[in-house]
Amino acid sequence: MESNWGEKNYVKYFEYLTESGSELLDIILINDKMKVLDLGCGPGTLTKKIYDMGAKVIGVDSEPDFFDFAKSNYPEV
Repeated sequence: MESNWGEKNYVKYFEYLTESGSELLDIILINDKMKVLDLGCGPGTLTKKIYDMGAKVIGVDSEPDFFDFAKSNYPEV
C-alpha cells in the first residue's frame, strides 16, 4: 500500500500534535529512569525531546518515510 504522507502533509495537518505534545512533555516529569515507547512518532520531534529529557525512548511509526526522516535527523536517539 502506497502512502502520500510525507513531511509537508504532516506539517499541514498534524503539526498541532507536535505542539500540544511538546506542551504536555513540559509538565510530565520525564527522567533517566524511564523507558518510553512513542507510538506514531511521525518525524520524531517529540521522540527527540523525550530523549533529551533523559528517558530511554523508542519511536515507532507505520509510515516508513517518517521513520527514515527521524532516523536521519536524530541518529543518536
